[in-house]
Amino acid sequence: MTAQNRTVLKGYFNTGDTPTEAQFANLIDSFHNPTNDGAVQVQPSEGAFANGDKTKLDGIETNATADQTGAEIKAAYEGEANTNAYTDAEKSKLAAIEASADVTDETNVLAALNGATITAVTPTLSDKVTHQDASDSDNLKTSTVEQLLSLFATTSAGAPASAPDFEGQIFNDTLNNDIYVAAATGSVDDWVKVTPTAGVLSFTGTASGAISKGDPVYFSATGGTVAKCDNATASTFPCVGIASEAIADTSTGTIVVAGEIDTLDTSAYGVNDVLYVASGGGLTDTEPTTGTVQPVAVVKSTDAGSGVILVDRKISGSATIKTSYWVPAASMAPTTTGGATAEKIEYGTNDVDLEVMAFATGADSFATFSILMPLGWNESTVTFQPVWTHAATTTDFDVTWALQARAFGNDDALDAAFGTAVTSKDTGGTTDDLYIGPESAAMTIAGTPAEGDLVVFRIFRDTDGAGTAGDDDLAVDARLVGVKVFYTINTLSEA
Repeated sequence: MTAQNRTVLKGYFNTGDTPTEAQFANLIDSFHNPTNDGAVQVQPSEGAFANGDKTKLDGIETNATADQTGAEIKAAYEGEANTNAYTDAEKSKLAAIEASADVTDETNVLAALNGATITAVTPTLSDKVTHQDASDSDNLKTSTVEQLLSLFATTSAGAPASAPDFEGQIFNDTLNNDIYVAAATGSVDDWVKVTPTAGVLSFTGTASGAISKGDPVYFSATGGTVAKCDNATASTFPCVGIASEAIADTSTGTIVVAGEIDTLDTSAYGVNDVLYVASGGGLTDTEPTTGTVQPVAVVKSTDAGSGVILVDRKISGSATIKTSYWVPAASMAPTTTGGATAEKIEYGTNDVDLEVMAFATGADSFATFSILMPLGWNESTVTFQPVWTHAATTTDFDVTWALQARAFGNDDALDAAFGTAVTSKDTGGTTDDLYIGPESAAMTIAGTPAEGDLVVFRIFRDTDGAGTAGDDDLAVDARLVGVKVFYTINTLSEA
């Protein structure tokens, strides 16, 4: 029998019809029978299942959800074996590594070293230096500064047996505690024995021509032979020392290279005068305007028979040496009245920190610092150079820095006026750039400076146009990084 639709089945039972056995069988087969066909599936309220829905449902695992958070998905993923979770920090680290980076590649390493920022420092004997093995270019060695210096100072018992390798080479006679210095490189006779005693460095020289006490001399031949220097004769230079005694021709005597010579007639000079090689030989306190100019000593005391000079050949070619002293802002202090503001600025991208002194716009503000000047200072004028930066601004970038100072000696009253200020005007423009201003004009320090004085400096931003109206128009704080103070010395000695 065959199941029929409702329209056919209704046709079996029209009025007056007598259904056949077969039609009754069709009616029975057209309805669901739980015994034969199983339980009836109730249609969901959302609608009947379409073809394929069951297959799709069968493919979804038990307890699957469609609303997992990112953290839940991450935890589920990382809970699996061999997932090797990749963190944000690792991504940043990887991004910072250049393509094909190779720290074992010699070319890469050399390029990095060549591009490195080198900072000049004063080495100590224990500092280590890296150098390449001459017999193996792939091998780097380290040695201390002391070990490297020992290569240039020969050490053995007795006098040198061969000619010096270079002028100024040192030979240590450890058996006899003698020191030899190379005057030239021609022969073994160019070694000159130097004797350090009681703050004086000297050697024994053989005179070529009579030499008076106090005469500057030069090496005129090998074997420590010396003769008088003459300002008018270039071949008699450089001066190597001053005779501390009279030496007859072909005789030997003491030549002081560095240190004091006493019992001289210095009555024609003043204390701290610089002495030069004179025309015709001997000493003069007047700087020559012609010939070879070489200052060789400084007067320590004046007297007709017991005067003292300090031999100091480290000052050469000029009566004086201009030098400088760096004063960072971190060494300055804001003044109590009208003070600038000490700040620490971080330039965050590369974590560069600078301590600065911030000078506001609109009114002068001040900071002070002090320098105990070296004994070699000539007590004359000084100049300065500002180093500064500024924050963001759009127009007007001129800044005028001003400096004034006063010297104080022992037992001087400290509440005293500063001298006249000098200025250095500079122009900025780029936010957080470093600016090194021009050197100022010479500044006279108040208080009649003397040897060994403490000099107190006052730095300020001249916002009110004390120099020329409109000299300073930067609309934001001018940040002082430090000041370079230039001064002149006439001797390097602190004795």
